[in-house]
Amino acid sequence: MVQYIEGIATNDDQPTSLSAGSSCIVHIRTTITGLDTPIIPFAVLKENPLPSFEEYLASIAQSTQTSTELESAIINAWNMPFTGLHPEKHFFLCAWSSIPAISPRVVKVAGLYVGVATPGAPPTYTRYMTTQAVQRQGKWVAWCVPVEMLDEMERKRVREVVLGEGNMVQVTSLNKEGRP
Repeated sequence: MVQYIEGIATNDDQPTSLSAGSSCIVHIRTTITGLDTPIIPFAVLKENPLPSFEEYLASIAQSTQTSTELESAIINAWNMPFTGLHPEKHFFLCAWSSIPAISPRVVKVAGLYVGVATPGAPPTYTRYMTTQAVQRQGKWVAWCVPVEMLDEMERKRVREVVLGEGNMVQVTSLNKEGRP
């Protein structure tokens, strides 16, 4: 089943200037192992959430007292773009690769197809497949993967997003500047 996502952003009132011909289909799958739970909540955002996250991190560093408070504040900052979204704009993905004893054939083919009906914010019109922070081997991790909407060569093809170690963000190992 393909579900089309319209107007997902932290600010849904922003107009888009591209036609509906800018839509695409994204296949999301995982190669990551060792998640504490295989369910990964995500959304497809119109704006890159990383600059706001980094700005917020810089502001909370001075106000937190303990490492536990700092970790909680960092996780809340990462998940902040999800608080302004309507429930129907929240999705989840099963990370079959993190389920022990699952068939490698299932891991290779399992995924989720998502239709993205509208482009992101100008000037790039890129959308961002962003997950909430999840735990992996006791550490908080997440993903924020750009989905190019203007690539003419890709227009007729399904774009693939793979959530793996290579593009994983270790959320709680970031410093106050938002860098590892």
